Amino acid sequence: MLAHLKNLSIVFITLLSCMLLSTLAAGQNQAEWLNDKVTVRFQEEPMSTVLGEIAQQTGIAILYDEKLADQKVTGSYKEIKFSEAINRLFSETNKSIQVFKNEKKIIVKTFGAKQFVLASSAEDVPNNFLSEDKLITAVELQKMQRQRYNEYRKRIANDNEV
Repeated sequence: MLAHLKNLSIVFITLLSCMLLSTLAAGQNQAEWLNDKVTVRFQEEPMSTVLGEIAQQTGIAILYDEKLADQKVTGSYKEIKFSEAINRLFSETNKSIQVFKNEKKIIVKTFGAKQFVLASSAEDVPNNFLSEDKLITAVELQKMQRQRYNEYRKRIANDNEV
C-alpha cells in the first residue's frame, strides 16, 4: 500500500510539473510578437508613416499620442525586434508603453496625452475597433479597455459553465 501511494505521488508530481511548464511556455508564447523582426528606413518622415509601416510588417496595433503623428523622424532599422524599434522611435519622449499580450496591441502613452491615434494593418483590426484615421480620447480608451475586459470575463465565465 505504501509503495502504491509513493508511485501515485511521483506520478502526481510529474503531472503537476508538466502542467506548470506548459503554462509557463504558453505565457511566453503570448508575447512572442514583441520579438517580431522589423526592417524600415525613413528620412524626415512623419511618425504616423513610420508606425504605419511597422504595423503593416508586424500586424501589431499601435496606439500613440496624436501630438506625435506629425513629428519628423529619421532612422534605419534592419531586422530588429519590434520592441526595440518602438523604444528607439520614442527614446526622446517621456513615455510609458502598455502591452496587451493577448491582443497583439500596444499603447504608447506620453505625459499629458489627451487623444490617441491608431497605427495598424487593416486586416487585423475588427470593424468595431477604430478606423486608422479616427482619434480617441484617453477617457474613451479607458472605457473601451474596460468594456473589452468585461467581455473577456463573460467569455471565460461562459466557457466555465459547460
